[in-house]
Amino acid sequence: MLEIGKRKIANRKHEGKAGLVRGDGLQLPVMDEAFDVAMIAFGIRNMADPGRALTEMHRILKPGGRLAVLEFSIPRNPLFRSVYLIYFRYILPLIGRAVSGDPYAYRYLNRTVESFFPRDVFRRIVEDAGFTNLRVKPLSFGIATIYCGDKP
Repeated sequence: MLEIGKRKIANRKHEGKAGLVRGDGLQLPVMDEAFDVAMIAFGIRNMADPGRALTEMHRILKPGGRLAVLEFSIPRNPLFRSVYLIYFRYILPLIGRAVSGDPYAYRYLNRTVESFFPRDVFRRIVEDAGFTNLRVKPLSFGIATIYCGDKP
């Protein structure tokens, strides 16, 4: 994934403006206040301690820096949620097994998404990590949610 990211940075002429770091999300190998932006997409729910990961992202951001977290979520609309959960629990694993040959990966996805924090709880976790001016926006009828915050 990092190699793909490096190519995209180079192709869009952002070299020197953007950097990629590989490391433990709970203990990033960078100095304090090193970045303007920290982001994670569809990965915070897999962290052993999401609150600690957010605190670590806060540490590496410069004052005025921005956080963006994109994560799967469960739709709030009862009718849509029912249809979505049937698809997510039963149909997607069958499609996943047919395409990839690995039914576990798609069952794992379902379990981690359903056991992740509800939006209001995760919002408090982000705020507890020190982020302010938090914006929470459900996407695709609530299937995913983006959380954006600022480091004061």
